[in-house]
Amino acid sequence: MAMDGSLSWVPHGMDNSSATRIDVRVCAYAEVGDDGAQNWHSTRNELKVLDRDCVNFKDFSEALDQEIKHGLNQKLLITFWDKISNSFAEINHDTSLLTTIDMYWDERRLPIMVSVVCKGDINTTATYGYWFTPGLVISIDAGKGIDAAVTQVFTNGVEHRECMRHLVKNFMKKIRGDVLLKHLWPACRAYRILRFEQHYNPMLEACPEAIQWLEDNHKHLWKRYQFSEISKVDYVTNNIAESFNSWIRTEKSFPVIPLFDRIRQLIMEKMDLRRRLSYKLCGKILPRVLKDVNAKSRGLPYAHTFSNRDQDNSPLLAEVQGVDKDLQLWRHTLDLTNRTCTCRQWQVTSLPCYHAVHVITSMRNPKMEDYIDDYYSVHKFKKAYENWVGPMTDRNQWPKVDLGFKLWPPILKRAAGRPRTRRYKGWEGGKTRRTVTCKRCHQKGHLKKTCNETVLDPNAPPPAPPKPKRVRNRSKKKAIEVQTKATQVEAPPSAHVEATTPSKASTPTTDISSPMTRSRQRQLDLDSAAIHGMCTPTKQLAFSVDSNSPVTRSRKKQLDLDAAMCKASKVAAKPKAMKKTARKLEVKKPRN
Repeated sequence: MAMDGSLSWVPHGMDNSSATRIDVRVCAYAEVGDDGAQNWHSTRNELKVLDRDCVNFKDFSEALDQEIKHGLNQKLLITFWDKISNSFAEINHDTSLLTTIDMYWDERRLPIMVSVVCKGDINTTATYGYWFTPGLVISIDAGKGIDAAVTQVFTNGVEHRECMRHLVKNFMKKIRGDVLLKHLWPACRAYRILRFEQHYNPMLEACPEAIQWLEDNHKHLWKRYQFSEISKVDYVTNNIAESFNSWIRTEKSFPVIPLFDRIRQLIMEKMDLRRRLSYKLCGKILPRVLKDVNAKSRGLPYAHTFSNRDQDNSPLLAEVQGVDKDLQLWRHTLDLTNRTCTCRQWQVTSLPCYHAVHVITSMRNPKMEDYIDDYYSVHKFKKAYENWVGPMTDRNQWPKVDLGFKLWPPILKRAAGRPRTRRYKGWEGGKTRRTVTCKRCHQKGHLKKTCNETVLDPNAPPPAPPKPKRVRNRSKKKAIEVQTKATQVEAPPSAHVEATTPSKASTPTTDISSPMTRSRQRQLDLDSAAIHGMCTPTKQLAFSVDSNSPVTRSRKKQLDLDAAMCKASKVAAKPKAMKKTARKLEVKKPRN
C-alpha cells in the first residue's frame, strides 16, 4: 500500500513520525478446551496502530494472547513475509519485530499472520483436534457457504487459496477498467514480490477503492508470490474441481445415493487404469514431465556464467542474464545444489525454470532427472495408485436398518418443460471473440506472419513481406473476344472467293462478342476453311458432323457445303475453270 499523505489513521496523541499499522490476520483454528471440546473460530483480520519507538515483542504478544482465545495446550505463532529471503519467517523477540517494521516502513503497514498451534509436537491430534499433512492446499471458488465450511474444517497446516477466475468475475461486477484488466492477471501470476508490485502499484494509483474492495472481500491467497514451497503447486485457478464437475456432468442429476455410487465406480475404474499404467513405467522421473522440461531448452537466448564448481568440475552456483521484450537487462542467480533460483519458479513448482534449464543443458552429459523433485518420480506415481477401491453389491442387497422413522422427500412442484442439465454460464462464459497476440511485437490484434511493426529487439524475426496486389480476373466476354480475333483472318478482296464463302452463301455472320457454343465454333471453323479453301483441303472439317446422326435440314445443308468446298479445292489449280465453277456453285445454292 502506498503511504497516506494525511496520516488520518494515526490516533490522537501518537507521534506521526513513528506510528505504523500492523495488519494482523488470525487464521482459522479450533480452540481445544480442558475437556477436549472443540470450539471453531473462523479467519479474521484486525488492524492495530503502534509506535515504533515504544513497542516491544513481549507486550505485543501478550496483547494478542488476551484477544485470541485458545486452549492451555496451545500457543500463538506469529509470522511475516520476509522480502529478503522470499519466505515466511517467525517473529519471536524484539529484534525481529523491529527489523520487520523497518522492512515495511515505506508502506507504513506491516502484514503479519497469527496461527494457533499446539505446544510441543504439532503432529499429535489428541490434544489439538485435526492437524493435516503439511503441503495440503484448498482452493475455493469464493462462495460464501463453502468458504465458511472449508475454513472451519480445514484449519491447521492447510493453505487456503482462492480461484483467480472467480475472483476476477466478482471483481468485474463491481469495478471495470483497462488498467485493472491489464495488470490484475499478471500480478496474480508473479512469482516474486518485486514483479507483483510492478503490476500492483499501477492499479493502486488508478483506483485505490478497487484495491481496497479486493483486500476486504477476498482475504485468501490469490497472489502466487505468497504460495508455499511445500505443496509444489502453483495453480491460481481451481480447474481441477471444474474438470471433476465435467467428469460427472451426466450423473449430477442423480439422487444422492446413486450419485455417490457412480462416483465410486468412476474412481475405481480410474485407479485401476492408472495402476496398470504404472506397471509399464520405468526410470526415475515420469516421461511426460521430462518431455515438458526438455521442451523448455529450445531457443533460449540467454547467457550464463559459473561462479563455483566442485572437485568434479560440476557447477554449483551460476548466474543467467538476458534481455526482455523491452530491451531491459535482467539477471538471476542459481543454486544447483539446493535447486533454487531467484525467480522462485523452481522452488514453487519443483521443476527447473527456464534459467535452470539453460544452465543444465550447457553442462557436459547433463542429467535432467537429478534436478527434478521426487514429487514427479515414477516411484511416487506407483505409490499413489497402489491401493484400490473395493467392489460393492447393489442397493437391494444391503442390510436393512430400522431407523425408527421414515424420511420423506420434500414436497416440490415440478416446473414445466424438460429439466435443465447444464448450468447457466456467466457473462464471461459466453461465446466471445478471442484476441490474438503477436509473438514478434507482443501486441494485440494480429499474428506473427502478418506483423510489420517496428521492433527494437535485434533477435526478433524479420517483418512479414508486403502483401501482393490482387489481380482482377478479366471477364469471360473479353477472353472470348481475344480468342476469336486471334483465329480470324481477313479475307482477300476477290470476287470468286466471295462466291465460295459458305458463311455468306448459306448463313448470316455471327456476332464475335456472343458466347462460344458448339454451333458457333463450327461456323468459325467453316469461315476460316473457306478463306483458305483455294489451297487447303477441307477433309479436316469432316469431324464436325457425326455420320451416325439422322439427316436433318441443318445436317444436309452442312454436307452440301462440305461437298462444295471439296469440289472448289480440286479445281483451285485451274484458273481458267474458276469462272465456270463459280457460276455452277451459284446455280446449285441450297434452299433455306
